[in-house]
Amino acid sequence: MPWLTAGENVAFALKGRLDKATIADRTASILALLGLEAFRDAYPDQISGGMAQRIALGRTLALDPEVVLMDEPFGALDSFTRRRLQDEIAALHQRTGKTFLFVTHDVEEALALGETIVVLDAGRIADHLDIALPRPRETGCPEFLPLRRRVLEAIVGKAPLAEHR
Repeated sequence: MPWLTAGENVAFALKGRLDKATIADRTASILALLGLEAFRDAYPDQISGGMAQRIALGRTLALDPEVVLMDEPFGALDSFTRRRLQDEIAALHQRTGKTFLFVTHDVEEALALGETIVVLDAGRIADHLDIALPRPRETGCPEFLPLRRRVLEAIVGKAPLAEHR
């Protein structure tokens, strides 16, 4: 919300649910978890797109949900910021133990972040894949390629075009 500071944006989710002192404590904790304590008083137009995404995530985390749904959250970001936020989501998952349900059309993103990938086709499950690779994951490692191929095959129903050359 552009009229609220970063801290107020995180606290907004808690208004009317908790007392002011608890809201202040939880807001400070969430900003610290996201590495944004120094930006508590900054407005959305004063921070980067990646920081704004983290503030939106902070609003969700403030409610302490069991599952965090993220629907294409990094689609509008540059590749550098996107990769950095992917790493931060993986780290948040490790620190909080929360389940993140991540919707993406980016195969590498799904493989980098996912423990389980479900490929949907016309509302039906086309494939289900458990990822047992250690973290952090590098998309160029040899173990990554067969998994990428399998996901792409599930999406297009055949081997990727680059493999037909």
